[in-house]
Amino acid sequence: MRALIADDEPLLRAELRDALAVAWPELRIVAEASDGRGALAAALEQRPEVAFLDVSMPHLDGMAAAQRMRERGYTGEIVFVTAYDQFALKAFDARAIDYLVKPLEPERLGDTVTRLKAKLAGGTAAPASQAPQWLRATRGTSTQLVPIQDIACLRAVPGYTQLLTQEGEHLIEEPLKNLQLRLDANSFVQVHRAAIVNLNFVQRIVRERPGRCVVELKHGLGQVEVSRAGAEALRTL
Repeated sequence: MRALIADDEPLLRAELRDALAVAWPELRIVAEASDGRGALAAALEQRPEVAFLDVSMPHLDGMAAAQRMRERGYTGEIVFVTAYDQFALKAFDARAIDYLVKPLEPERLGDTVTRLKAKLAGGTAAPASQAPQWLRATRGTSTQLVPIQDIACLRAVPGYTQLLTQEGEHLIEEPLKNLQLRLDANSFVQVHRAAIVNLNFVQRIVRERPGRCVVELKHGLGQVEVSRAGAEALRTL
């Protein structure tokens, strides 16, 4: 596999190059660029399978470069690497497979490499064994990327799934049963047919009366009713 690296900081390009050499030894860096125009030219000339693009670059930023690459027929995978996580939503509009925030974390880069290998091998972008890093949801009139680790509870509501975080409630247009398949079973447990809880947010389990118990969430986030099957699932942990 071949890759392009674009970043206006030589030291950061070298850092990513070295990190990729460890995480993906068989990957060959065929081009490097210090600005968006150079990245665009290199992508169209070399046609690498992967392009790692910094967002903030002179002449043409990474987002604009990615858009022009797509417009001119580039079909490879795009990964944005930047210090500005507020651009995450725009990254998905450019059909990016992932979004990395500087400073790079080896484990997070390893997750990205796993996704890239699966996609380039003809599989899915996110293997079933790998949980997503965030969910795209709405809160009020805004759309946000909600980090998975920040979700305390997921509830099925008519037409949506409600995500509960310390920030508030978010809605996602995906059934709870579909989301369950994408979540890490080591952290998220279905305690009711209409509710999944993040074990990291469980304060305690309270038996209110025979046959009925509830999960109390940390940080004053309330209670979640537990079904008989859910109680059994919790007991087996």
